[in-house]
Amino acid sequence: MTMIIGSEPTVRGIIELETILAVIIVSAWGGVVSYLMRETRRRTQKNIKGCLKQVVISCFTGFLLSSIALDKGAGTHMTLILSGLGGVFAGPVLKMLKDKLAQIFVK
Repeated sequence: MTMIIGSEPTVRGIIELETILAVIIVSAWGGVVSYLMRETRRRTQKNIKGCLKQVVISCFTGFLLSSIALDKGAGTHMTLILSGLGGVFAGPVLKMLKDKLAQIFVK
């Protein structure tokens, strides 16, 4: 199954559903890894609610990075790598994107 993005026939980008699902799964796994790394440093009690919060944030960040990668013409493998890294480093990536957007809109 494919999804067609774009309104004009010459500017269509086709993203396969499998690629979108893989991006979400890899980003979510990056969120679990990030949660586990953070919790082992703190030595606190692990909870499901905190892990799910991290997974949701990581899915969002991984999806953002994979969208940027696809926009720049990266292949599927590089897109999945960036979505995984976006999942693990969700906090710093969101801060960098926020700072970059602030620079763009302040000018």
